[in-house]
Amino acid sequence: MCALRNVRRHWKCGKERECEDFLETLSEEQREKLEEIKECQEDFSSAQELRAYIQVYVDCVQMLEHMGLLKKNKELKWAERII
Repeated sequence: MCALRNVRRHWKCGKERECEDFLETLSEEQREKLEEIKECQEDFSSAQELRAYIQVYVDCVQMLEHMGLLKKNKELKWAERII
């Protein structure tokens, strides 16, 4: 994880060359593991963004329902909690 913190710090600071130099000091196995971690983090971030995007829609529908702008539908039920 220490290597990952180093990589993040350099990328955030715009020090791409330093990051590339650091990656060259790692073994092939360490670089592969770092790439796996990076992919997992990207997947997690993508899922979080999607969840936030969907939550905006849910909030809008609930707001419209509370304002009385949506017709009542007996077949449509609000989920108590998803997760």
